[in-house]
Amino acid sequence: CIPCPAEVISTDPSTSAPSSYAVVTINGRCWTARNMNVGLVEWSPLRYTRSSNDYSIMKGCYGDINSNCDIYGGLYTWEEATGYATTHVNFTQGICPSGWHIANLSDFNDLMSYTGGSPADLSLAARKIMSPGTTYWSSNYGTNETGLSAIGAGYYDSYTSSYYDKNIVGVFWLGDSTNTYTPFVIDPSGGYHISSMSFNAVGSGASVRCVRDY
Repeated sequence: CIPCPAEVISTDPSTSAPSSYAVVTINGRCWTARNMNVGLVEWSPLRYTRSSNDYSIMKGCYGDINSNCDIYGGLYTWEEATGYATTHVNFTQGICPSGWHIANLSDFNDLMSYTGGSPADLSLAARKIMSPGTTYWSSNYGTNETGLSAIGAGYYDSYTSSYYDKNIVGVFWLGDSTNTYTPFVIDPSGGYHISSMSFNAVGSGASVRCVRDY
């Protein structure tokens, strides 16, 4: 097993600017320790249909406040996150660095089992991956024993063209999902679970974490 690096460099294809993402090892898998934040800012409503010749990555910033992307990471539609991939396999690179993929269902299931036991104690699992304190969550629930530093970045709902639940929930796309109505959700009030959240497939905005290919 190749050890995880301390960081991974991601070059933003829209700006050519490099960014460093700290990496944590959790049960042998290498995870980025913060949400991805690449691409150009797009104010709501976020679009999800573009020309096939448009190679720019677009992101939403919570509340249309640019500084929220610096703090919480970008919120991406499904198509922007996956790079308009026509098929979604276990390792969908999307906006992740080369050799990395958007965290898939296997990655999140492994995370749940490792942090919560088997069968997984979902509340315990949530506590171990969430940042502590009340800076990024509405309650001091997390211990962040894993170093994953999950934060409540909220989400964008295309049905209402509005942002919701900053500091309340963390919502993440699954890189291998064939049903984009099912993001992975961290909700302190409900433990640690997968939920549809009434997402409108490609049109809504969620966070992205990356895992090194294995």
